[in-house]
Amino acid sequence: MTSKYHIIFFSVLLSITLWGCGTKKKAPKKPTGKLPAPKEFFKNYMANQPDVETVDMSKVSMNIRAGDKSFSTKGFIRIIQDSVIVISAQPFAGIELFRAYITPDEVTVLDRTKSQYYKGSTALMKEMTGLDFNFAILQALFCNAIFTTETECLDKDMFSFHKYENGYELSTSDIFDMSFIINRKLHLEKTALTDKMSPYSLACDYTDFTVTD
Repeated sequence: MTSKYHIIFFSVLLSITLWGCGTKKKAPKKPTGKLPAPKEFFKNYMANQPDVETVDMSKVSMNIRAGDKSFSTKGFIRIIQDSVIVISAQPFAGIELFRAYITPDEVTVLDRTKSQYYKGSTALMKEMTGLDFNFAILQALFCNAIFTTETECLDKDMFSFHKYENGYELSTSDIFDMSFIINRKLHLEKTALTDKMSPYSLACDYTDFTVTD
């Protein structure tokens, strides 16, 4: 893929305004009151996570870079958990500029304006963003979830806990320096990543997270 069609995925992340999650079960009620100790807080947070099957972000603003120029457009993002992420740029209803299909193994981008497509490995995501992304990381970012790049089995001892007025900041380091701000209602408010091997960083602020049946 030439630089003419590079998609800035992290700009999509920063611009999410509304999303919904289809789940196998309803999310448990979120506890309130005194902030528990880190061990109990982490246990409650993990137990509070819905068993997500699908994610539908129906109103998304995204930036697209074309050479030295960039422009903003609307679109949507849909996810089938552990299977595919679909990103579509639609400045107007019924008019699509491009559509990207991202699976654990490959990335396919359809350019509707040129009637062209590109297919490559997921290594393309690093070229697009400057960050060492894979499918699992991108899915976790879109699904409002904490993660590490080394394992999907998370444990409290993998993170450092820093208490603040409304919750905890969890931090860890592997190929990224990562921090996750979780409030006392067990909602992940912000994810921040810094790539140790590049000058790039990313910050995701989450709003209007809605769980549906």
